[in-house]
Order: sequence, then structure tokens, then C-alpha cells
Amino acid sequence: MVHSDNQNVNPKKLKHLCFDVQTVLTLLQKPEAMWMLEFTHCQECGRQREQNNFCPLCDKCYSDDDFDSKMVHCVECDHWVHAECQGITVDQYECLSDLPEDVQFICRQCCSEQETAPWYKELMEELEAGYERVKKQLF
Repeated sequence: MVHSDNQNVNPKKLKHLCFDVQTVLTLLQKPEAMWMLEFTHCQECGRQREQNNFCPLCDKCYSDDDFDSKMVHCVECDHWVHAECQGITVDQYECLSDLPEDVQFICRQCCSEQETAPWYKELMEELEAGYERVKKQLF
């Protein structure tokens, strides 16, 4: 359901749920702005949320055409997770994207023991092997 009453909007809650805070702040100034999901999402984020386009770790929405964010697909919950939310560094993210397809990522919401997860072990082994190759080339 879509609402247009800015009086019921809690800006603090929106800052955490909407993916574009600047848009939300602009919308709060417009009386014709539309809100969804019990005034917790702007209309754009509400649509994304209804399509399950949100990171399960930070709960922020994302659009299907957001190719700039570093995200990893969890095979357990079938959500895309922000690498930063998962605690994945830039180097780990680059390496993870190069691992074979049979190495399946599982987010920390679905697997609390990240250090023992097969994907994490494989990732760390690959990073260590890469560091060793670099060391050999340097010395």
C-alpha cells in the first residue's frame, strides 16, 4: 500500500532502510511524496523491498541495475549481500569473484561460523597462494 502523508514518516528509520538517503531527505520536503510499508520506505525502496532486493545483513534496499556495489550472492537465503556488511575486504572480494563456481558463498546470517565455512577456507587458501606467488616473484 502506498501512502502520501509525510507527517507519519520517521526520518531516522528511513536513513537506515532506504538506499538513497539524499533522495529521502528531498522527498520529505515534498508533500506529494509517496511512502510504503507502513511509512518505513520511500516508494522506490518499497518496490525494491517487495522484490526482495535488500541485503539481509544491513536491511538496505538495492536496485537490480546497481552494478557499482560490491555484493555476493548467498546460496542459502538467495539474497545478495553487501561485501562490506559481510566483512569481506576489497582483496577478498576480488579473489572470491575468481573462485570456481562450485565454491558457494553463504552469508553470516545463514552460517554464523564464517571461518569454518568451505567458501571462506577456499578463499583464504587462494589469497595465501597469491601472496606466495607475489613473494616468489619479488625475491
